[in-house]
Amino acid sequence: MSVSQIIGLFRLWIDNLVPVLIGLALIFFIWNLIGLIRSGDESSREEAKKGMWSGILAMFVIISIWGIIYFIGKSLGIDPGGTGVAPQF
Repeated sequence: MSVSQIIGLFRLWIDNLVPVLIGLALIFFIWNLIGLIRSGDESSREEAKKGMWSGILAMFVIISIWGIIYFIGKSLGIDPGGTGVAPQF
């Protein structure tokens, strides 16, 4: 297996993993929103609010890291979706 194949495989994993993580954070947020609506006492409401903030924070962090990597790539002249050329020895 060549270096370019390994890089391609790693990129494929990352490209598929990021939307899954964003989806999981969104599901976590919605789950806690439903828990907030259905909660009866104040302690469960506070716990649901903390869970909602955690979901929002997770989505923000994932999308921010994705944006920072995109910005660095554009600054270095690497097009998103482009193929990298591995050095040959």
